[in-house]
Amino acid sequence: ILLALRCLAGLLAALLVARPFVPTGLTGGLIEAARFERVVVLDDSLSMRAPCTGAGPDSATRFERAHEAALELVDGLQAGDAVARVAAGEPARVLLGATTSLNAVREALEQMTQSDRATDLDGAVTQAAEVLRELPHVDKRVVLLSDLEGASESAEPLRAPEGAQLWAPLDALRGEALTASSITPDF
Repeated sequence: ILLALRCLAGLLAALLVARPFVPTGLTGGLIEAARFERVVVLDDSLSMRAPCTGAGPDSATRFERAHEAALELVDGLQAGDAVARVAAGEPARVLLGATTSLNAVREALEQMTQSDRATDLDGAVTQAAEVLRELPHVDKRVVLLSDLEGASESAEPLRAPEGAQLWAPLDALRGEALTASSITPDF
């Protein structure tokens, strides 16, 4: 009997050691809960009323294309991903704090309209950094949907917040005189 109990104890010890390698509902849920954090900086300034670069007169404006891209981004996220929204019109402002409710983000984006404000890209990236700083997510990115008209060539390039990446995916939004050199990614 003693030998059987020792064998059983050894088998239980082996199962306990192997357990972390077996995905469970609890660990799977924890991994899923903290996936990605995106702060969408959507430029709602006056310059975004211009048509997209290289487009015809009946094409979408820069704001419409940026707005569409923001909705596409939200559609590509999964449960557990967190999103916040910052408007880059002066003064930059957080319009929606970080939330994992993708329906709330979509509704807030659908209600966003363009303004006649100047652009405050530096302020918007600073606001995005504040939102990111408070969250535990590992993959943090600021998605900059802007024509970069507020970034002058003589000014300092925009810098990614510490611990995050700055991503400006839409070349078609940029004005003819501006290039991606207005942004310095910190990868």
